Amino acid sequence: MTREAIKGLLIAIGLALLMLFSVVLPLDAAPSQYPHPQETGDVALEITAAPSTTVTAGQNLTLTATLRNGQPISITNVNLMFMLPLTTITSTTPLTRHWDSLEPSVPVTSQVLLLVPSQVSGTLQFTATLQYVITETLLISDSIEVVVVLPEALAPTATVTHSPAPSSTPTEATVPIITPTETPAPTTTPSPFDRAMTFASKNKPLVAAICTLSLLLLGLLLILWPFRRKKPRPKPTPPPPPPPPMPTAPHLESIGTSGGPRRFDLKPDGLTIGRAPENGLVITQDFPGWESVSRRHARVYQQAGNWIVEDL
Repeated sequence: MTREAIKGLLIAIGLALLMLFSVVLPLDAAPSQYPHPQETGDVALEITAAPSTTVTAGQNLTLTATLRNGQPISITNVNLMFMLPLTTITSTTPLTRHWDSLEPSVPVTSQVLLLVPSQVSGTLQFTATLQYVITETLLISDSIEVVVVLPEALAPTATVTHSPAPSSTPTEATVPIITPTETPAPTTTPSPFDRAMTFASKNKPLVAAICTLSLLLLGLLLILWPFRRKKPRPKPTPPPPPPPPMPTAPHLESIGTSGGPRRFDLKPDGLTIGRAPENGLVITQDFPGWESVSRRHARVYQQAGNWIVEDL
């Protein structure tokens, strides 16, 4: 493995670890927005009612919430809140309580004193919600049902008879019974992002394994990319060679003649040169230095494959 490949591998591993920490650490710190099922040894919440779960309208009711920390470590940022079923029920004590921390195996109680209206009867449900932090924010709740009965003076069977005259018919006046109606708690539908975060927080090993595998594959791809097989480029076709020059017959070519060079082909039986008209090459005034040429000046003939110039 070359030095460049080793450097690329180290860079890819570093990037994979950095991206893995950036994904897993926020999942560890992300709070859970939904209640978690409570198991043995976890934090417990229990509500009790005094004097009992059956009270008379117009009397006081005391609710006691008992908190038990079954964890081996302390829980922090503990908040307790009581929720009342009717707005007509008044409390003489705060409905919320806060503790900075709760130690293990040390139960803690919190009480609220309530006044039930005199015209209320039926079954009322009181709920307490506990929010705390261990490694993430958790939420548990508990509820209790209290039966409220009307006093005998306001019982439904009580009648009042009016006798204005001996001949009048008695009339009965019935006291109406007010039955409380429970107000449903508003429900919020979690968004897809919240669902994804909840799934990721509950399945951290699976999410970490998927992220690690994806990053390793990405790093391997980055490492092997420079070594991919490249498609060879087609070689340029060389131009065809020029055609060989056509063979030319042996000839003589004049230089400096008027009108440009002149060509005179040589015959196998020879060629005579001179100013006389019977020569094969007649030297005229168009040739420079024609005055020095005699009437039969020279003969050019072929012998044994060579051309010979003979002075005449």
